Amino acid sequence: MKFDIEKGQVWEYQTRPGEEDSCLVIVDCEQIETGSLFVHIMIEGLKVKDNQTGEIKDWSISHTPIDGEMLIKSLKRIVSYRKIEVNEGLLYWREEFKKGVAGVWSIDLAEVITLTENSIYNQNN
Repeated sequence: MKFDIEKGQVWEYQTRPGEEDSCLVIVDCEQIETGSLFVHIMIEGLKVKDNQTGEIKDWSISHTPIDGEMLIKSLKRIVSYRKIEVNEGLLYWREEFKKGVAGVWSIDLAEVITLTENSIYNQNN
């Protein structure tokens, strides 16, 4: 399946269970010297369980970079477009990438979300 990925697209994607209403937004795309496509995304409408109260809370990822080929495997369809403002996370990532200390996810999107969730909320499930 081939998709034309562009900044500002809002996508329906293969979500984790219980997050079917979440969406993925393309923050930016860039092709690097090796020819690889890096796609910077934000994901809205995620759910996280509060370990203290057991309550399910709304959550989002404001920026994460992922390999374009891996991302394409999770995309379903474009649902809308939006104007993208400057993303501080992307700017920070670019500086760190230039220094050689930031990378790009090259795993399944659901795994990216779970690993990000675990790193932020210190969950082990």
